[in-house]
Amino acid sequence: MLRQYLTNKWVLSAIGFLIVLSVACVLWYQHDIAADRHKLTKAEERKRQQETSQKTDIVNAETNSNITTDSSTKTTSDKSITTETPLVNKTTKTISDLDNGKDIAAETTEPVRMSPFGLGPYPEIPTGWPDKGFVYNTSIEHELMERLQMKMFSDTGVIYPGARMDDSTGLIKLISKDVVYVEWGMTYINGIPKRYISGMSTHPETGNKIRSNAKARQSEVPDEFRIRRRPLLIKEDIPSGVKIKPYHGGIDPYEFLGLERR
Repeated sequence: MLRQYLTNKWVLSAIGFLIVLSVACVLWYQHDIAADRHKLTKAEERKRQQETSQKTDIVNAETNSNITTDSSTKTTSDKSITTETPLVNKTTKTISDLDNGKDIAAETTEPVRMSPFGLGPYPEIPTGWPDKGFVYNTSIEHELMERLQMKMFSDTGVIYPGARMDDSTGLIKLISKDVVYVEWGMTYINGIPKRYISGMSTHPETGNKIRSNAKARQSEVPDEFRIRRRPLLIKEDIPSGVKIKPYHGGIDPYEFLGLERR
């Protein structure tokens, strides 16, 4: 009976069909998971490559760090040598100066202040001068006057509170309380010639004193005998002790200061 079943074509067909179906399932399964295996394999390869790359980067970073450190150390050493070199030279110079008997002093260089009007460098400001010097110079005349005042202070210790330049002569008047520069005029009173002060240049206090003396002198003359309502300023009105100098007199600044004439 078993032989009958085994020789039955339907049984054989069924068995063959099952075998084919099994093989087909196996082939289909292999084909279906092949793509997933391929993807998984690539993913694992990428992961291994990344790990290898990271390790390589770490090694390179450590290597570069070591190289940089060595370079920095070398650079620092070079800078130290460079920095110390001038000190050695300076010390050598100091010892040489001591051997030659020279005084050791710190040298400071300051920018040289120059005249904007072509008069060369400004002179050194003398000790005791009331300001920084040459602050309000608006013209060459102002600078010449201050240079002259400063020179007179250096030579005599006297500060002249003012100075005026005569436009006609170029001479400078140094203004002080004990000097008056006088220009004389001539007039006639009752046919009698009378010399008077037609112009003067002096310190304000001295000028006020001269005018005050003239008014006091005129007040002693009765009104009916007065010829002028305002008194003439005459020589007798100048206080004693005040020196009288020509109105157009003064000092030649270029000659006195040794400057090239402009």
